[in-house]
Amino acid sequence: MAQQAGKKALKAYCYLQGERAVLGHLQLELLRKCVKYDKGFKVLERGKKLDKYYIISRCPNGLLGLVPSEYFDQDEAKEAIGLQRRLFKR
Repeated sequence: MAQQAGKKALKAYCYLQGERAVLGHLQLELLRKCVKYDKGFKVLERGKKLDKYYIISRCPNGLLGLVPSEYFDQDEAKEAIGLQRRLFKR
């Protein structure tokens, strides 16, 4: 959810800048778009790490033989939320 929240916020920022078709799901690619408008978005490594959670935490077949709740623990969830918060405090 942290990755998705960030993705939606980055897309909203792009729309605010006048873009009309903001496609994609990875924060890294969206951050690269945002950097064109504000160099403060140059914290790409944070978005890149959150993107690693995108598929395997949401899709039932993202982890063969497991479900996300068996793979991720509370520490990883807290880390993801912390990364997202720092991204927006830039």
